[in-house]
Amino acid sequence: MIRNGFSWYELATSNAAASQSFYGDVVGWTFQGGDVGGRPYQWLVAGGGPIGGMMEIAADISTGWTGLVQVDDVDATVEAALGAGARLLHEAETIPGMVRFAILQDPTGAAFGVFALTDDSIVPPAASIATTGTVCWRELHTFDPDAAFLFYSKLFGWQKDQAFDMGEMGTYQTFTVGGQAAGGIMRAPPYFRQSSWLFYFVVDAVEAGMARIEQAGGRVVWGPSEVPGGRIAQALDLEGTMFGIFSMA
Repeated sequence: MIRNGFSWYELATSNAAASQSFYGDVVGWTFQGGDVGGRPYQWLVAGGGPIGGMMEIAADISTGWTGLVQVDDVDATVEAALGAGARLLHEAETIPGMVRFAILQDPTGAAFGVFALTDDSIVPPAASIATTGTVCWRELHTFDPDAAFLFYSKLFGWQKDQAFDMGEMGTYQTFTVGGQAAGGIMRAPPYFRQSSWLFYFVVDAVEAGMARIEQAGGRVVWGPSEVPGGRIAQALDLEGTMFGIFSMA
């Protein structure tokens, strides 16, 4: 787990049982049922430990993935984010004996969270492109890439890494966290309704993962495509939430 980097991933879904079946088939997660702050909560388990969670929400509330960045001080980070133009979506809350967290929206409209553990025994496994089910890449699709990078770099200390020219689509700017390659920022395509983060889950093989997505009722929307280190595809789950898959082969 890297300070100031995405370390926890939560899915809000209107049908936890269906989402559990879908992602279990596609990504290979196992699940541990539990209770967080009096609310039912499913732990997503991969690589020997939890990498995120799943909660069921009302049907009239937007579903989707939210990545949370681990920080030392949630309240100080929220104050700094608001001062830099972010908007608070869920005020800081403490789950006794577990975690303190808050959910924000960056100045370009993408949601993200921050958290600090109050129980150090809850430590997600280190992300690895060789470990099925872990998150290996985080990609921000935003209508203002420069403003987005400036915001996150000031808030979390992220550093620019390689930049790739994508022609009419603009520049794909990768970034590092703590000296490690962590993700990329790019201009959102015109059909995106708002800026958002996309998370890539490691699977055994992208083509096999694409087949499982379709068989489980999801839809592949892009890929497969070659990228440095492997292959990727993007898809929609049963509720239309976008996610990515990656494999080294």
